[in-house]
Amino acid sequence: MNPSTAPQVAPQSERTPGQLGVADAAEWFTRLQVAERACCCPARPVMVALLPPPQDGTELVEVFLCGHHGRRSQASLAAAGALVYQLP
Repeated sequence: MNPSTAPQVAPQSERTPGQLGVADAAEWFTRLQVAERACCCPARPVMVALLPPPQDGTELVEVFLCGHHGRRSQASLAAAGALVYQLP
C-alpha cells in the first residue's frame, strides 16, 4: 500500500468509536477488491483491520487479511481496538 494514497481518517478522538464514515468504508471496500494479496500471506484479502495508532503515532495502521487469518485474529483485533471491514 502506498501511504500517500491511503484515505485520510479522522483521529480516533474525532470519530465515533468503531466506525468510520460511509465514504471511508466504501473506499476501504474498493481497496480490498483491487488488492492482489493480503499482508499475511499470498491469498487475496477479504478484510482490512485498522489498528489504532500507537501513543506517539498519528495514523491508523492498516492490515489486509485473508479470510483464514482474519478469522483466527478476531479476538486479538478486538482486544487491540481495531476497526475491521470485511467484503460482503
